[in-house]
Amino acid sequence: MPWAKVSVFLSFLSVTIFLPYSEAIEPDWDLLNQGEIQIAVEPFEAVEGSKKRAVAMVVLPVGIDAAWKVLHNWDAMGKYVPNLKYYRTVYQSDTEKYIAGRLRILFINIDYPLLVLINHDKSEHTWRLLTKDELLEVEKQGIKGLLPAHFLIKNVNGNWKLTPIDANHTLLRHSTLLSTKMPIPQAVEIYIIKLTLPNFIAAVRQRLIELDQTE
Repeated sequence: MPWAKVSVFLSFLSVTIFLPYSEAIEPDWDLLNQGEIQIAVEPFEAVEGSKKRAVAMVVLPVGIDAAWKVLHNWDAMGKYVPNLKYYRTVYQSDTEKYIAGRLRILFINIDYPLLVLINHDKSEHTWRLLTKDELLEVEKQGIKGLLPAHFLIKNVNGNWKLTPIDANHTLLRHSTLLSTKMPIPQAVEIYIIKLTLPNFIAAVRQRLIELDQTE
């Protein structure tokens, strides 16, 4: 497969991964109250050095408990998130999950194992890619079912956070960063992320609308 296509499908991975919450980008309420998705870019200090990350925000048409129930259920996301074949929780406690993820892009499977940290008080999930050494340690603890990340993926990590607006509306903030082992200009990665990130946001919102209509 041409390298250009490889860089494109790897960038799609950003649809499902997020970064730690920050107040750097404020909500544009004029935009959000019209039902639009706000997209922005902000600086971020990653392990690899100074990076930029895409930030998306949207008002979800449900209360925070209903929004949390859907976003907390990673295993159901394969049913409605574009390009996601599955998320499988192989271990979970009240504060963390180990998740096997797989995307299917251009007939290629992209595996990535995640450690998800759960903060109930702040209504957020934060996660990162597990290294090969960490996978070995996890396996020694008896946790099975996690595959190594695709050989071109260097690092992914992220976060989503929910903030209540009123009894029937919740703000979702969702940021993302992706590092690959390919010499892809970061400007290209950010451009593609800004194009694909709304797909995840729109899928979550539509899922909540459908569930709300059936209740």
